[in-house]
Formats: sequence, C-alpha cells, structure tokens
Amino acid sequence: MKGNKLILDTVFEDEFKLIAIHCSLEPYRIAYFVNKQLKLKLERVSDIEIYQGDTVINAPLFQFEDAIRETDYYLTANKFKTSNKNITEDDLFGSKQNRYSIISLLKEYKNADYFLKIEDEVVNAIPIKRILFELNQIKHIVTAYLINTEDLKQKERLVFK
Repeated sequence: MKGNKLILDTVFEDEFKLIAIHCSLEPYRIAYFVNKQLKLKLERVSDIEIYQGDTVINAPLFQFEDAIRETDYYLTANKFKTSNKNITEDDLFGSKQNRYSIISLLKEYKNADYFLKIEDEVVNAIPIKRILFELNQIKHIVTAYLINTEDLKQKERLVFK
C-alpha cells in the first residue's frame, strides 16, 4: 500500500500595503505625527517578539482598526539596538564598553526606520498616493515610499494578529 505524503507550507496571501519610513524619531513620536497628519488613531498595543538567533527583541507596535473603511493600520520600528553581552572592549582608560548590534525586522530594507502596514478588506480602497504625500509632508520624516510586498523574503515577520 502506497502512502500519501502531505507537504504543508505556510502561504501568506494577505493583501497589504507596506510603506517604509525614514526618520530618527522615537516610536511614540512618529506615531503621534502620523496620527495627526493622516487623522488616524494609532494606539500602542502589545509588543511583538522578534527572534534573531538567541536574541529576542520586543518591538513596539501601534495599531488602528478603522471599522468604517474596514482597514487595519500597523506602525512598527524596523531597527533595534541589542547589546552583545559577551563582547566587551577595553579602552585606553581601562573601562569596559558593551558592543551593540543593529537588528532589522526586514533585512532587505535595513535602512528604513519604520514600517506602516495597511491591510484593507476592499482591494485598493485606500488612496495610497495620498497617504504617501501626507507622510512626506511631516517635517521629521526624511522620506516615505511604497514597498513591493511580493518580493519580501520574510513576510511572516509582518503578521501582527
């Protein structure tokens, strides 16, 4: 008797838009300015855990569920500073300093500071060009641009529910 082999692959077919944001503000400040400019109500929810080897990072996550437009907005940081506990440097004066490394949520976009993820139930209901224009009007944001989500290698890191 020949057995059947089942292969289970995780497939992410959720349609979403992803905007990369370059700015040097703290997460709560960028959330404030995005709320003000886009007239959203992003609120801090439970942090997301990111695993990178032995390191676990708790990343701040801001969320807004727009029931009228059936759209969910998520704002999260892309860069996280972690200290390497095992590596210390002796400097000229004999004091020890911890070394830090930067871990990115999405390695392909390691220069982006934040991501704004937009999940809409109705395809193309959100005017993405207007959102990009409004984000680029915020004086603290250097640039904001749309990312092609089909080319992302680590989409599973963008599942926040």
